[in-house]
Amino acid sequence: MFCPRHQVRKLWRRVVTTISTATPDVNQINTPRPFTDIPGPSGLYQWPLVGTILLYKPFSHFTPETTHLLFQHMFQRFGPIVRLQLGAPTVLIYEPNDLEQLFANEGRYPERPPFGLTRNYNIQNGVKDSLADAVGEDWQRLRSPLNKNLSKVDSAEYYLESHNVIASEFAKTLVTSKGDAENIREWFYRYSTECIGLVCLNTRLGLMNADVPIEPDALTFLEESKNIFVQIHRVISGKSIMHDFYRNKTYRAYERSNSFVRSYMKLKLRHAKEALEKANERVGGATEKNLLSSLMGEKDLDFEDVENIMITLYVAGMESTAKNLQVLFFTLASNPDKQEKLYREIRAEVGENGPVTIDALRRMPYLKACVKENFRLVYPSLTGPVRVLQNDAVIRGFTIPARTQIIPCNSHTCRTVFPKADQFLPERWLRSSDSRKLPHATSPLACLQFGYGPRNCIGRRFAEQLIYLAVIKTIQSAKITVEPESSQMKFTYSIFVQPAEVIKFKFIPREPSQTMKQL
Repeated sequence: MFCPRHQVRKLWRRVVTTISTATPDVNQINTPRPFTDIPGPSGLYQWPLVGTILLYKPFSHFTPETTHLLFQHMFQRFGPIVRLQLGAPTVLIYEPNDLEQLFANEGRYPERPPFGLTRNYNIQNGVKDSLADAVGEDWQRLRSPLNKNLSKVDSAEYYLESHNVIASEFAKTLVTSKGDAENIREWFYRYSTECIGLVCLNTRLGLMNADVPIEPDALTFLEESKNIFVQIHRVISGKSIMHDFYRNKTYRAYERSNSFVRSYMKLKLRHAKEALEKANERVGGATEKNLLSSLMGEKDLDFEDVENIMITLYVAGMESTAKNLQVLFFTLASNPDKQEKLYREIRAEVGENGPVTIDALRRMPYLKACVKENFRLVYPSLTGPVRVLQNDAVIRGFTIPARTQIIPCNSHTCRTVFPKADQFLPERWLRSSDSRKLPHATSPLACLQFGYGPRNCIGRRFAEQLIYLAVIKTIQSAKITVEPESSQMKFTYSIFVQPAEVIKFKFIPREPSQTMKQL
């Protein structure tokens, strides 16, 4: 049966249109396509500054706090690679294979986008670039001593005994607290500040005992630390644009908070340095193997370098640990069966109220699986490790010029490439006794909660230890639950993930005589 001629022509036009508009198969492209061919919003959306503003309210329904939803929308509309203006020419990537190409082209000294607020502060105040800001060989000079001291699996174990004490104080405070949700949230910040302060300043700050008056400067230190991230978020979200040109409100607030944090920490570090030097003189050599002592012994670092490193480690770790620990507690409260399984592991390895030892931590795979699965389910930061290309590269068949900002959208990837991605399944990270393989075959680049490669998160071992201890000591003492009005909590991003509202936690004390079930 023959079709009429006009139907044949119509069918042929449809085929040609389909072929011309189809997304190219990256494995069959021999000649890379130009950068401008990368899909994405066009016209004014590609203009500097204007393009960023148009992505958010009132021009769309997205806000800076829901940028993760904007990235999902871009994937649904344009596919696995998207060209945007986000303060600079930017490419979003989503697929693990494309992340592999990115990291293959990151160079010897991986570079993150420069941050104007910090750069301006450093210039105005005569401060050396920190580990977070430095690039090239200057970054490598600061990073190398930390790799030696912090990259080892056991690098945080020196502080395990002291962190045990702080975690026990934290759990006791939560379980006995009569305060409201805002007050409970504050204890998460105090816990992270106290623990990380101990590492960076070699001293307790006294933030964890609710019955003892706290030194006023310590509380100010905590509040100014939080405010640093408030101002950083204003810049990243586009709420502040003119800070690069004059000392606007955002810059002044950042300068005030950053200057207080720096002066407070430098004073504490000088006292700690003097104490270490006196102790070393008494015995004729180094007496401790803590981080401060180790860095003071590095011949390529002067004490200003050590101060800047410690300040960077503290600022980067305090906010992220406090927020992600709240999310983890919420996830465990929302999955009581998984929490009960974790409780049984804790009881078996640590007992009802025993301290957490190195050996016990090594025998707790379900705890580690719960933490990793929580990072996958509710990604800890807005993006994966952002990079600035140092040379031209080809990703997904497109030429991407040097100096382009590449954003891996791991928060989206973690919710799409895993089976049953919307469920909290710690078991997906457990290896069976007869196999070293995980039960899923997803690329390890899908979840990069601590970054990747030479510029990964240098404080990872400490962050994990603080989270493990807080979970263990709290679940030893109580069941973690939430009030009904918090049961459907949504999460947004202010650099790091955070609850859209204050979570109303409820901690139900465990009976001392309670026996383990189904051990």
